[in-house]
Amino acid sequence: LVGNELTSGQANWIALRIDSAGGDVDACLDLANYLARIDPNVARTAAYVPVEARGGAAVIALACDQLVMHPDAEIGPDLSVDDPGRPPRPGADDPRKLAIVRSLRESLAPRTERGWSLFEAMIDPDVELAVYRDAATGVERVMSEAEAAQRDDAEDWVRGEAIGNPNGRLELGGEEAATRGVAWETVESFDQFLRLYAIDEEPRLVEPNWALQLIAALASPGFAGLLLLFGFAGLYIEVKTAGVGLGGLVATVAFVLFFWSKYLDQTATWLEILLFVTGLIFLLIEAFVLPGFGVFGVGGVLLVGFSLVLASQTFVVPHTDAQLEDLTMSLAAVVGALVGIMVLGYASRRFLPHAPLFNKMVLHPNTPEEQVLVSSREMLADFRRLIGEQGEAYTPLLPTGKVLIGGELIDVIAEGDVVEQGSKVVVVSAKANRVVVRRAT
Repeated sequence: LVGNELTSGQANWIALRIDSAGGDVDACLDLANYLARIDPNVARTAAYVPVEARGGAAVIALACDQLVMHPDAEIGPDLSVDDPGRPPRPGADDPRKLAIVRSLRESLAPRTERGWSLFEAMIDPDVELAVYRDAATGVERVMSEAEAAQRDDAEDWVRGEAIGNPNGRLELGGEEAATRGVAWETVESFDQFLRLYAIDEEPRLVEPNWALQLIAALASPGFAGLLLLFGFAGLYIEVKTAGVGLGGLVATVAFVLFFWSKYLDQTATWLEILLFVTGLIFLLIEAFVLPGFGVFGVGGVLLVGFSLVLASQTFVVPHTDAQLEDLTMSLAAVVGALVGIMVLGYASRRFLPHAPLFNKMVLHPNTPEEQVLVSSREMLADFRRLIGEQGEAYTPLLPTGKVLIGGELIDVIAEGDVVEQGSKVVVVSAKANRVVVRRAT
């Protein structure tokens, strides 16, 4: 949305009103990096915090060119990470934590005028910050001991008082943040915030249009599960009926809408789509080329399942509560669709044959009298009339094969040695459908 405004040249100032106790760290880092990459010659960014900004939300606020806070507002890490019942915070050697720290130090902080330790303290409550003063210029800067030691002019910076509450955790109020240079200014209201930038009119609120709202609705777990239910139901109907008909059409449309919405929602890539198509191909091979349920069947089911779950999330293994919740919703959509199709399949077999509208569309089993008639008709295929007849081996008889007798191909069993293709044979016995031949002399 912001990118469209910048591309069209309709905006040169972007304000974010942030009131959040946290958020998904990965999503917040993506937005923070995007804001930090905006060319200040094209547009300036400002964040207004009326109540609080913690964790990932605080990183977004600090990534803006200017931070304005209410005097009583607070900025700091997400303190709920230590609440009872939540999983322990990752250690210093955790790969995901190392990736976040690397992103803050190498990508985000260099694009702003702030030190990397200030950003890191918003993610990790254990990071201790202090006020450092440049002995030569008198400039003060908030940073950690590790960042101060890494500076080229480290010997010029003198450590001052630590910043944090009595428990040692970072919590900056609006007034203190402005005093320490973390915030640019404090205001009492949003109107005062606008007047600070000499803006007289209410700025235009950037909201998702109908297309983005439609994509979000289609990508929601509930609607995604419904699309999967229609897709599996269409496949079930197509397998149970001959030809490519309504079931195949419904399944195709449902799965296309599912992956299209996930692709536009930026949770699915071509990898998930290829996994799904490959899984379907494996299942078709298992069904029509290699009957049974072997390697292709198991592989097809796993590929289809993995593709549907991965298409609903941006990670493989969850590392946070938010990611674990996303995984749960993804699995719930897929499992719910499978359970739904099982219920529909049972209902169609149990109740449709007795429904007035559908009973004429369902094949009913043969009655005992009809079954006797079918069995008698099958027994009419009696080849005793062929005894003594001669024919030619249409295929090699090893010992089974086909023989051409009177222009008719007959499945036979050779008596004695193997009979080569083209050899003359004679029928020596026939019982029902079992025809025995031997080489003619």
